[in-house]
This record gives sequence, C-alpha cells and structure tokens, in this order.
Amino acid sequence: VGNLAFDDVAIAHETYSPNFVSGYENLNIGNVTTYSVTGLTENTPYFYRVRAVNGTAQSANSNTIAVTTKPTTVVWNAGWSNTTGPDQDIEASIEGPYNSGTDGEFTAKKVTVNVGDSLTIAADSNIAVVNEVENTLTDADFVIESDGNLIQTNDVTNTGAITVQRMSAPMARLDYTLWSSPVSGQMLQAFSPGTVVTPISRFYSFDPTLTASGGGSGAYVSITTPATTSFAEGNGYLIRASNWQPTTATPWLGTFKGVPNNGNVSIATTTGLWYAIGNPYPSTIDADEFITSNSLTQPLYFWRKTNGASNPSYATYTLVGQTGVGTPNTAGGSTITPDGIIAAGQGFLTQAPSTSLVFTNALRNGDFSTQFLRTSSNNKSRVWLNLSNNEGFVNQMLVGYMSSAT
Repeated sequence: VGNLAFDDVAIAHETYSPNFVSGYENLNIGNVTTYSVTGLTENTPYFYRVRAVNGTAQSANSNTIAVTTKPTTVVWNAGWSNTTGPDQDIEASIEGPYNSGTDGEFTAKKVTVNVGDSLTIAADSNIAVVNEVENTLTDADFVIESDGNLIQTNDVTNTGAITVQRMSAPMARLDYTLWSSPVSGQMLQAFSPGTVVTPISRFYSFDPTLTASGGGSGAYVSITTPATTSFAEGNGYLIRASNWQPTTATPWLGTFKGVPNNGNVSIATTTGLWYAIGNPYPSTIDADEFITSNSLTQPLYFWRKTNGASNPSYATYTLVGQTGVGTPNTAGGSTITPDGIIAAGQGFLTQAPSTSLVFTNALRNGDFSTQFLRTSSNNKSRVWLNLSNNEGFVNQMLVGYMSSAT
C-alpha cells in the first residue's frame, strides 16, 4: 500500500472466489507504507484492493491487484520443497547432494550449503545468485568444475571456502601460464606445488615500473616466497608448469580453494603503464564489456607460446577481434585463443588508461564457449594477415573495420 496522504486505508483480499473474503472490509490500517496479511498459502494467487478514507469521505476501490505468494526459502533434498525450486526472490538451502549437471541449473536469492550436503556446479552449466553464497562445510563440499559458472549480481560478501577447478590449455613441462585466482586466500605454491622454487622461484608477478630486457614498460619479477604469498584479487601471475608435467603438451587441472570473490574489484594503476591482471570471479567475464567499461585503448594480451620458442609471447584481443592463432603446440603456438570470453582463472596484460582498472559483477556471464573465430553479430569486417616461415613460426596481424572504430 503506498504512503497515501489520507488518514485511513481500507484493504481486502480474495481467492479464486469472485467474492472478497470477510475480515478485511473497512479494516483501518492507518497511513502506512506496508501491511502484512498472514495465513496465506504458498504458490497461491491472491488479490487485493484498497480505498482511501478521510473522515466520512472515501474513494472508490482501486483496481484489483493480483499477487502470488512465495516461500522465503526452499530446500533441496533429492528434490525441491516446492514445485518450482528457488528464483531471484527465494533463497535456496542445499540439504542433500546437488549437481547442476544432473539436477539442473537454477537462480536463487541466496544459496546456503548446509552440514552433510554438497553442491557441484558442473562443467557447461551455471548457477546464478542475486546475493551471497554461504558454505557451512569444507571447500571440498562446494565445487565449481572447469567451465562451470557461479554468477552473482549484488556486491555482497560470501562466506565459507569453496573449490574452483580450471583446466589449462595444453602445456608441456617448462611452459608458463598467466593465472588469476577466483577465490581469496589461495597461496601461490599451494596452487602449483610442483613448480620450481629453488634455486629460482618460477612464480612471477609483473612490475609495471620496470623496463623489460627487450625494451618497453614492465617486467616479470620472481616471487621469492610463493608458499606464503597469496593471489591478490584481480592480479595476474605467470607460473611455470609443474616439474611433474609431461614433456608433451597436456592440459593441467588447476585447483583454487578459498572464499569466492564477488563484487567490485578495483586495481590502483598509473596511467600509461602496463599491468598483469586477471578475471577475479568464479565465472567467465565479457572481454568487450571489460574493455568498454574501462575505456581501454590497447589490446588485452594473453600468454600463448611454448617456452623458448620464437613465436610472439602473446595472443591479443580488442573490440575488433583477436590475433595469434598459429598452429597449436607446433613451433611455439598454443591453444590459448582469445574469443571475447575471459575464463575463470585467466590472467592477461593490458595498459591502464587511467588511475584504476575495475572489474564488476556486470561483466560476469554464463558463457563457456571456447570457439575461436566465432560468428560476429555487430558488422565487423576483418582480415587476418599471417607472416610465417618454413619452420612454421607465425606472427599475425588483424585489420578490422567496424562502426565504433575511428
């Protein structure tokens, strides 16, 4: 009931019967903004109407307004406690094993995983949550598989550690990958315990103030204490593959454990310098939206080459498209193929156009596509030019024409 400028408001409600039920006619509830009606049945349509009263004068009835009652929380235990499950207005309490791959995707106002139960967000599936997630168990009882997505809307604090898995591109022993953690509290060496730390630590951060050996802004710096250094939220780290990794290129399953990151992530920067950053969320994010929202004018750079090869180190992505295809794992190529979707755990480099780079929940989506040259729907005309030699090394340039270009 709106805050009307009258002394009294009358309320009535009805079920499917054409007559309003008794007990609410001419009920004086005062000049209020809300009014609660008790004793209603969940998932049942109800109707109400109001009229304004001022002394002996009163208005006609308002239109009849329909509402459907909802539970505040539904419970999963081999099935939902209601017929339809949760939605954006209903919280979900997981009180039995749940796997989105077999039990289905859902949206909820909040998700709580309770004692003795488990929640798995399977590969190629999404669970969306308006507010927070709360895991009352261990990280092993709440798992997001590689290519699964936890998508959250509001900037609220999550509770309890979870496990996020991320399958890397195929890489061989001594190869590197730029990683970024989707959770807080994950230590670097615990993430990749087989990576060498002596005599030189093969965990690297990126210092934008240094000059690279080949010239240019920024250089990688070895992290001397990876066992006690955690992934900083939104930062990218170059990590060499485990010494246990095969010499032939093989995907590696990275496992992050900690409280899932959520909400705004702002990284302080200096205008014009380059930074190693990364997707901070346990879901994919939209590269075009990240570029646009941060007003980037330089490409996103994704590490792509086999260690020691002569190919360029990075594949690139802009609003026009991507470069750096090459032949996967041949003559220094890799299967990192930027396609506008930045996966969970993925790090990259870009140049800061201002004093901060910002990630928000608005960037998160449920896209688990890995297709490289996917069909474009925004009228881009593009030509890829490859410069290669007899050994198969490839350097690629993209020339594109699009309505938003200058």
